[in-house]
Amino acid sequence: MVLDRGHPRGEFTSRAMLYLYDIEGNEIYRREQPDGSWAAAIIEIDWLGGGAPLCVLAYSRGPEAPAAIINGEGEILETFHMLHTPERTGEEREAHFYCTRADLWGDSREEVILFGSTGACIYANTSPHANPTLYNNTLYPGM
Repeated sequence: MVLDRGHPRGEFTSRAMLYLYDIEGNEIYRREQPDGSWAAAIIEIDWLGGGAPLCVLAYSRGPEAPAAIINGEGEILETFHMLHTPERTGEEREAHFYCTRADLWGDSREEVILFGSTGACIYANTSPHANPTLYNNTLYPGM
């Protein structure tokens, strides 16, 4: 998967375009990003865990577009907004933020981390995890 940011300035300003290619270089799809997405970025993320195909975390997709998890079909699975405490001013709420990912919970799925000069937000995948665990293991097997 690759992101073409398009033309950022002037009369030829364009939106970013997300492309997916197969191993032979054939285009599988292209997805136009929202207005103002010329500064967009993507990083791979293991959002689903359990050996599922990786997704991408897309951010800086425009002034009104939240960060998003996009799967291999080009579908947006989740979106994430940078949240602020009530005392932050309007200008502070519009400040640019960055995205990264890390497996903070240790469950093989990576969490989304939004951060900037006004704070940080961490988002986790709340769907049930596909990997079996000993969560309900009992010391008293039988009837």
